[in-house]
Amino acid sequence: MKNREILLLAVIAIGLGGCVPKFDKLSELKEYDIKKEVENSKSSFVDDKSELKAKWWEIFGDKQLDALISKAINDAPSIKSVEARYNAANSVTEALKAETMPQISAKSSASRERFSENDFLPPPFGGGYYSRYQIGGALEYDFDFWNAKERQIKSQKSLVLMQKASLEVTRLAISSGICELYLSWNFDEKRLEILHQSLAIAQEALGALDTKYKTGLTNKSALNEQEIKISKISQQINALKRTIEGKKEEI
Repeated sequence: MKNREILLLAVIAIGLGGCVPKFDKLSELKEYDIKKEVENSKSSFVDDKSELKAKWWEIFGDKQLDALISKAINDAPSIKSVEARYNAANSVTEALKAETMPQISAKSSASRERFSENDFLPPPFGGGYYSRYQIGGALEYDFDFWNAKERQIKSQKSLVLMQKASLEVTRLAISSGICELYLSWNFDEKRLEILHQSLAIAQEALGALDTKYKTGLTNKSALNEQEIKISKISQQINALKRTIEGKKEEI
């Protein structure tokens, strides 16, 4: 009986042992390096040839467009605000770096005194003047045993990178918006030229129809249709002019 109980307990123990889940050992969490991650993600989908240039709009070779975008970026309040945050974050980073460097201080002093003739010192020491110079220095260094300052600097660097990225995004938004409006404006100007040409052709055709009508070679309805056509072209021209003026104001 005892042997059966022992055998049964052994089987149960083996079964329970097989049911125990296995846990993988947690890997040590490495410190997140935002700069390295940005560079890695950048190199993974952008090569040297396709990288967006800082002044990408210059590929159009339009000096007026270059001037418009440069002025907009320089005068934009949003750009100035982001630049101020970026410069402030960068200044804090430099200040934190300076705190980790050894601090050297030095001081000096000079004094001139006269020994009394009645003093215990005999001439020529008694009654004479003597100069005294003192020079001193100190070296101070705050050891960062717990890496508190190092972590603070890395955190501040991440903030600087974030502000820099925000600055680039703002610049890109402004430049792309102006470029889109500018190209659309130029396209409308070309359309306006074509409409003016169409209007001139339609007016010439109206003159020819009028001559034919007076000689009885055509009817009044042909003249009316041509006048309606001219009226529609004129309306399109006026509407397009208003659109162009609106885009100019936006730019």
